[in-house]
Amino acid sequence: MNKIQNLESHTTRHETGCGALYVTIDTLNDKPYQVFIQNTQCGCQSAVNVIARCISARLQEGTSLDEIIKPL
Repeated sequence: MNKIQNLESHTTRHETGCGALYVTIDTLNDKPYQVFIQNTQCGCQSAVNVIARCISARLQEGTSLDEIIKPL
């Protein structure tokens, strides 16, 4: 069975000091799998991309969401 068949995406908008952030969380079998973050001001984009990639890598390794959120 292809893992992508059960992949679902949910996007939310958040107002921050960096402008509007659009956070997309992909879930696989109802568990967070990867994260994408897009902001409306380009100054912060590289930083939020790094954060999203780090979160995604930890999720794909099986790290719990609580363990990822704790240091952030």
